[in-house]
Amino acid sequence: QLWLPLICILGGCGFASIRRYTESSKKPLRLALASLVLVTQALVQTPFYALPAETWSRAKYGPCFIEERQVGLWVRQHLQPEERVYIWGTYPTIYESANRRPGSGIFFVIPLLWGPLKSELSLQALNELQQTQPELLLIDVTDVPSPADHPVVRWFVENYASHPALKSPHPKLRAYCRRGGVLEKRLNQRLGEQRPAYDKSGR
Repeated sequence: QLWLPLICILGGCGFASIRRYTESSKKPLRLALASLVLVTQALVQTPFYALPAETWSRAKYGPCFIEERQVGLWVRQHLQPEERVYIWGTYPTIYESANRRPGSGIFFVIPLLWGPLKSELSLQALNELQQTQPELLLIDVTDVPSPADHPVVRWFVENYASHPALKSPHPKLRAYCRRGGVLEKRLNQRLGEQRPAYDKSGR
């Protein structure tokens, strides 16, 4: 992508050079040379467009976006369409894959941790989270710090908890549900359905 402007400029210069050096030649020769350049580029680029999106993403960026999409689908399975999720991390693509709204408009947490506006933005994020009450919380425990004295992190500790029926969708993430929330109730029900039934004899 960063090379595209330079390639376009050089390509234009190349076509201009072809025209200049073939001014005295016949027009078909100029067209043939220009067509040769276009066909060569098409032969080089066309195979990439035949690749599936997942294969192309893995080849260009590694597994990161594929894994984020899988996390998003996991979130979608656990939340109803009107319920919200908040991710303490740098994964905006998860919201898109989940098709679930974030608990705060500040869903890229770096400005909450560093920079001149971190106090102001942290207060804004906290106010929005208190209003929206997201049912699901995902915390990046590998790449993003969670300072214990941060107001948003303190609010997490007070209002969210892990659950035995809520397994983390990725090794870098920890999953928590809102205490007393509808997701917690669904998880409790699911956990109860998974427990074996015993008769009165204890068998």
